[in-house]
Amino acid sequence: METNVVSIKGRGSGLIEIRFAKDIAYQQIREGFVEKLKSSKSFLHGSNPKVIIWGRDMNKAQKWDIRNLLSMDYDITNVKFEDELDVDEMELISSSEIDEPNPKIIKKVSDLMQGSFPEQRDAFEAEMEEEKRVRGKKSNIIEGSTFIYNTIRNGQRIEVDGDVTILGDVNDGAEIFATGSIAVLGILRGLVHAGSDGKTDAVVAAMKLTPKQLRIGKKIAVFPDNQEAESAEVARVQDGKIVVSPLNGRNGI
Repeated sequence: METNVVSIKGRGSGLIEIRFAKDIAYQQIREGFVEKLKSSKSFLHGSNPKVIIWGRDMNKAQKWDIRNLLSMDYDITNVKFEDELDVDEMELISSSEIDEPNPKIIKKVSDLMQGSFPEQRDAFEAEMEEEKRVRGKKSNIIEGSTFIYNTIRNGQRIEVDGDVTILGDVNDGAEIFATGSIAVLGILRGLVHAGSDGKTDAVVAAMKLTPKQLRIGKKIAVFPDNQEAESAEVARVQDGKIVVSPLNGRNGI
């Protein structure tokens, strides 16, 4: 995987400067950051260095995610983002010599099934097994069933060990992973994976079910680009295939 979406440089006196590429999806930033951190373990470990992160606008959820990665995996808690810096810290980055990241295209998970469906199935299964292995080592997954009270925007990725209910929309480019079921009290346009640990009895329900891609266990379904849902629907695995039915219908929940 390319890691040139992130640049990291030590500035002396225990200060580490991290610059993110701008104008690309947050998920690409996150994946590149994780890879860069793995290759910089000896550089990052120490007596809780001060970290300044800049180069792109970050929302509250993204900041929380980055802080959690640094805290849980590297014991780094002294982290500031560009819009949180004081005057002296702003002067540091204004005089910075750190290289601007030059991102290349990173193939997203949601692109896997856009080609020939049967030819991509083995690749998807191998990817899912690797994702389960990596996920088992992560400490930043939301533990237990949860409610999320906001829209999940492009570039955001949510991972839950349990069921998740989202009181808002899931925008195109957002990704939701849950070992249990997923319910969206809004419009579902992004990528969702219920039963991400392999369960096939999980379901995905939404007021408008129009995802880019939907997964349940090891089953996948790609939805037409122009599909419009007329009412609330639920997707589940039946007879080895993902089927969608009206939420209030005979086959609904």
